Amino acid sequence: MPLLQVVGDASLRIEDMVAHWAGSMHDSRIFYESDLYDRFENNEFNGALLGDSGYPLKQYLITPVRAPQGPAERRFNDAHIRMRVKIIP
Repeated sequence: MPLLQVVGDASLRIEDMVAHWAGSMHDSRIFYESDLYDRFENNEFNGALLGDSGYPLKQYLITPVRAPQGPAERRFNDAHIRMRVKIIP
């Protein structure tokens, strides 16, 4: 069964979808192999993506703080979790 990578915008509109990788493929590898990754690397967007801790932190890819120290970093992680939304096709 293929994995499905879906990226949506702030209005929950689907902006990109990839559905051809095997079920054992890591999420970040699917992203690195996508056209969306190339487009972000080429600065075609004025914005950022939110990703879970399985992704590396990049200028356009915001991930949670891995080992939060103090209340500000914990609040950041809490807000990050609330902002990420699962899109159900």
